[in-house]
Amino acid sequence: MPRPETLLIVDDDADNRDLLSRRLEREGWATRQAESGERALEVVRAGGVNLVLLDLMMPGMGGLDVLKALRRTLSAVELPVIMVTASSDSEDVVEALGQGANDYVTKPIDFPRRRPPRRRPRSRRWGSAPCSAAAIVSSRGSAPATTARSTAPGTSSWTGRSR
Repeated sequence: MPRPETLLIVDDDADNRDLLSRRLEREGWATRQAESGERALEVVRAGGVNLVLLDLMMPGMGGLDVLKALRRTLSAVELPVIMVTASSDSEDVVEALGQGANDYVTKPIDFPRRRPPRRRPRSRRWGSAPCSAAAIVSSRGSAPATTARSTAPGTSSWTGRSR
């Protein structure tokens, strides 16, 4: 049996990390957790992480600082990063996308109730050819699978619902 892809969940709130981790593990993903930006960089350097779910606002090294550090050595195709934020401030989102985030979702994350159909990934951010990140996100056909596809402006990339 193939090993599941590994998602790194980075959030300073232990409850948020645990909730998201449990939900993703029920969907068949392997997860790792980091409580800080510094710890996230250590985990990524150690290897084995295929995608990062990164909280935007954390004490110490914040999400944007972690993203900048990751993008110095890893491209958006090599290691996709999805920003997770409670902020509805569009400036935060624009800055994160400008710094190299592949996408973003807002808290609380609303998982779809049914599995979306499997699709070949085709995204304006990741290019038209399937990449390891897009394959990781779309191969399960469940949350957060829709991240690998383009969505209409103003809709959530994980649920397709209006923000």
